[in-house]
Amino acid sequence: MCHLVRKKTRSIVAINRPCYFLCGLKILTYFSSCQISIMVLRLISFLVSLLALSPSQQAQTCLPEGLFVRTQMEIDMFPANFPGCIEIAGGMTIESTSDNPISDLKGLSQISLLGEHLEIRNNPALSSLTGLENVKEIGGRLTIAGNDRLLSLDGLSGLTSVGNSVGISSNNKLKNIEVLSQLKIIRGDLSISGNTQLNSLEGLNKVVEIEGNVLIRDNASILNFNGLQSLKSVGGNFLIQENSSLRDFSGLEKLENISLDLIIEKNDKLISLTGFSGLAMVGKYLLIVNNLLLQDITALNSLKAIDGLLQVYNNPLLPSLRGLDNIDPQSVDNLAIIQCPSLSDCAVQSICDFLKINDQKHSITGNKFGCATRLQILNECEREGANTNPGPNIIRIFPNPTPGILTTKGFDSVAEFLVSDVTGRTIRANKLENGKIDISDLPAGIYLIELISEKRNFIQSIIKI
Repeated sequence: MCHLVRKKTRSIVAINRPCYFLCGLKILTYFSSCQISIMVLRLISFLVSLLALSPSQQAQTCLPEGLFVRTQMEIDMFPANFPGCIEIAGGMTIESTSDNPISDLKGLSQISLLGEHLEIRNNPALSSLTGLENVKEIGGRLTIAGNDRLLSLDGLSGLTSVGNSVGISSNNKLKNIEVLSQLKIIRGDLSISGNTQLNSLEGLNKVVEIEGNVLIRDNASILNFNGLQSLKSVGGNFLIQENSSLRDFSGLEKLENISLDLIIEKNDKLISLTGFSGLAMVGKYLLIVNNLLLQDITALNSLKAIDGLLQVYNNPLLPSLRGLDNIDPQSVDNLAIIQCPSLSDCAVQSICDFLKINDQKHSITGNKFGCATRLQILNECEREGANTNPGPNIIRIFPNPTPGILTTKGFDSVAEFLVSDVTGRTIRANKLENGKIDISDLPAGIYLIELISEKRNFIQSIIKI
């Protein structure tokens, strides 16, 4: 009888596999009647239970309409409410209600993929993204905004792909974004704004291309752009605005092309444009406006063309336009050099050539003598020679900032110098001796140093510490 049962069992399993659980119970009954050993019974019982459980263990795609989570209870009950829900076909938004704020995402640990967006916004009690470690792909945008206690993005350590934009904004305690280090291309925009304690862009190190716009705004602790050292192209606008600690753009040396506007605006401690040395093309406007300490734009020396307005406006310490020398004047549609009271050196090749062929498409006012009018600039162009194109950094005054003793390089050995405060009031005038200038007795602050000889003048702002 046992022989017949075994033959029947094989036939049932082969022909009607969906009934394996019921058949398994019959097998145990038949085998027990035949007094099979306990060890064999246990083995068969294990195999039957394994077959019975396997369908529920398969990854399931679920929630095509997405999910909006508002309470901690919804997070905690996710595994029970959506068992086996591994890949969410739609998007997921996590936004707390005021009476039941979300503080823990561990209940979402089974999720590995989101077909659309992931938005984590306005969660005042959320300090960690722990629970999202298994999320590898986000088909749409990633938005993390308004989470006042969030310290890092470390819970997204498994993330390798974002299908659209990345937005990180108004997270007041966020200190780093290093966990994004697997991203290579951002298919939409990159927006990082209003993160007051974020001091670095490290984490974006592998990003080569951003297909949309880049907005870096109102991040009070970012000093430079280290972290974007692989970036080569931006497909939209590049807006750098109101970053109150930004000193320069170190980290952007590989950036070659910006398809639309480059706007550098109201970065109050920005001293130079160092970092833009590889930039060759701006597809629309170039605007450098309202940067109170900006002194040096020579890093733009590789820039060959823009397509529209070139504006340098209200940069009170900027002495020279050296750096704009190599822009094709035919690519400039309109020129605005306005309210730069230290600006006296505008006779760079691109500006000279543009003004020679355009007597209308310009606005030049509020600058120092030499750059105050179109005629003054053209006179300087003639005086220096129509084809003269002095290279950047020929004349230097350093160190800057300085405790007191300055060294000049590249200027006439027989010269005079003037020291003025930021209002333009001359507070010291003397002969230049051995290329040295001593301002060690002056109070800490910002000063303008002007070198004067029979052939030329040079001016540079200096920070005395």
